[in-house]
Amino acid sequence: QDGETWMDMVKSRNLTFHTYDEATAGQIISAIRSAYLTEFEALRIKLEDLKKEEQE
Repeated sequence: QDGETWMDMVKSRNLTFHTYDEATAGQIISAIRSAYLTEFEALRIKLEDLKKEEQE
């Protein structure tokens, strides 16, 4: 639902792939805890709802 957060996830992923900086890693861990997990949980719920609708 929040496209900006999903794009931030892509940027974070790219940073982790090319960066071995502890400060950057800490920032990404913080973002995962504060925003990314919430988005993945919302996606999981949405996908479960779609699966239920399909089975009806």
